[in-house]
Amino acid sequence: MYLLLMRHAKSSWGEAGLKDYDRPLSNRGRKDAPKMGHFLRNSGYSPDLIISSPAKRAMETTGLVAESAGVVKDRIEWNDDFYFSSVDSYIESISRVHSSVNKLMLVGHNPLMEELLDLIVVGKDSGSFIFPTAAVACIEVQTRQWKHIETGMNSLKWFVIPRILDSAV
Repeated sequence: MYLLLMRHAKSSWGEAGLKDYDRPLSNRGRKDAPKMGHFLRNSGYSPDLIISSPAKRAMETTGLVAESAGVVKDRIEWNDDFYFSSVDSYIESISRVHSSVNKLMLVGHNPLMEELLDLIVVGKDSGSFIFPTAAVACIEVQTRQWKHIETGMNSLKWFVIPRILDSAV
């Protein structure tokens, strides 16, 4: 089973007075998100299910990634707790996923994405990972049921940022 973690793509700071929750993607973010979706599809890691923050930039990221990766809309869920709640919210969300889902993707925000990656792989928040916008981490999970996921017992399989894909073309 694979857990894919994605930080939302680059957001725009262009509109003064806009609440953080309502910030849209920047032009770069609108280019990077589908690029990552194409990567997921072409590498065989299109998610079976995506759970995302409902903040505007995360929703836009999720929509663009899903479309490019070939994920249908009914395989996307929104979780209000992903918007600056706690790593525990992410873990709880993972543990509720049915075991028929082989590739689960979570789309969220920093610093929680860095903390979650650290917790799932290392077992504690050690500050080991930097998670740029639109980056995707693939973790090979050492369980057959999401409800039994353990922290610190999983392997980071790969970590991709949009810039790497630009240089690979």
